Amino acid sequence: MDAGPTNSPPSWLRRAPSHSETRCLLVCFPHAGGGVLSFNGWSKWLPDWLVLVRAQLPGRDNLAAIAPIEQAEEFVPRYLVALWQLGNYPVILYGHSLGAILAFDLARGMRRAGSHRPIALCVSGRRAPSLALSHTPLWSLPDDALTAVMREMGGPMVDVFDNPRWRNSVFPLMRADLAVSDRYRYVDEAPLDCPIVAFHGVDDPVVKAEEVMAWGSETACDFCFVPLAGRHFFDVAEQQRLVETIVAKAAAYLSDHGEGREAQYG
Repeated sequence: MDAGPTNSPPSWLRRAPSHSETRCLLVCFPHAGGGVLSFNGWSKWLPDWLVLVRAQLPGRDNLAAIAPIEQAEEFVPRYLVALWQLGNYPVILYGHSLGAILAFDLARGMRRAGSHRPIALCVSGRRAPSLALSHTPLWSLPDDALTAVMREMGGPMVDVFDNPRWRNSVFPLMRADLAVSDRYRYVDEAPLDCPIVAFHGVDDPVVKAEEVMAWGSETACDFCFVPLAGRHFFDVAEQQRLVETIVAKAAAYLSDHGEGREAQYG
């Protein structure tokens, strides 16, 4: 099988150590301002056969020297090549907030490239991509207002924003990411031919339940809406519930498809 191009830096995707039992990959995209640390601790909830792969975004982690993304779709080719390099395992895509549209665009990119579909697209913390922004653009808020919104959302490490030095360091990247999400340009395409699972924090102050349910129009297959306790960001217990739901989706696929090792690309 043609493994695809090999000229992409491997750092676009960071894969956890493999096991001999590996049968499936879980590729995760973080929220605005987030990075690979967003998924610290997830491996302990995953069986050995489902390997965590964390997407690295420009402007942070090993890609700190690369300018932040300006449009969600512009880096799809980079992640496609990085996926080719990981081998021909079935793939589940997951993204939270900004990461949800990055995962969505990658799923579409896989289809356009002639790749097999991901076995599922899992999203959380974001309105469906076809919907217009229903709240004040977050990227343009003054520092104090953005800090207040982050506190209301229950974001990770919000206390660091009380320190002007940290705000000056973190906010430019966060604003760049939020601008990508707030200004996302939806393009009409046929619904995806993979299931979608959409998670929603029932007390999310910026994303409404009906906006998350609208993800159902993006698939020609099964759609599942999963409410979780909490706000825009989830505590450890709800993160575990989210991961366990994804694991169950992967296990059901593998049960229906034998070993589950099949060509995913090319």
